[in-house]
Amino acid sequence: MIISLLEIGERLRLAREEKGYSVSDVEGITGYSKSKIWRIEREGTRDLLTVADLCDTYGVDIRIVLFGEMAANNVPQKIKDYIIELGRYYSDGS
Repeated sequence: MIISLLEIGERLRLAREEKGYSVSDVEGITGYSKSKIWRIEREGTRDLLTVADLCDTYGVDIRIVLFGEMAANNVPQKIKDYIIELGRYYSDGS
């Protein structure tokens, strides 16, 4: 299943709202600026480490954000771990 960046942003926004966090709350917790959070929620992001960080902040499985709830059940934990490691690799500039 292929999802768009917009879907990722929308899922992150929904997860934030479900947690009861405002954008200001997330800024305080993560250190990401409000404008970055808004941009991610409106446009999505390819930065998997940021997606993983926001998922951890919201207490949501990254597989649900990336693949959707139904598809996430079929994505092994090993893939989740690989996605996070891939994000770290690219954010380190390696």
